[in-house]
Amino acid sequence: MEKEKIYCGTGRQKFENMVEITINLTAIGKQKDHYFEHNGEKYIKLKVAKRKEADKFGHTHYVEVDTYKKSEGEKLPF
Repeated sequence: MEKEKIYCGTGRQKFENMVEITINLTAIGKQKDHYFEHNGEKYIKLKVAKRKEADKFGHTHYVEVDTYKKSEGEKLPF
């Protein structure tokens, strides 16, 4: 069963190599189950993905919370 996606922002392609995104901090703040700690700092992983086509506001990308939970003993990727 696929988890429900948690959308928290949108983005727009500005140049060939740059996407400008806007993040809804209120939406992220509600996702305490998806925070993790590393060296005493709190983090949340986000995914930025390209839309199949731009929406009516010209947004070409969307941002969602990465809901993957690492297993016990699994190392962080950084």
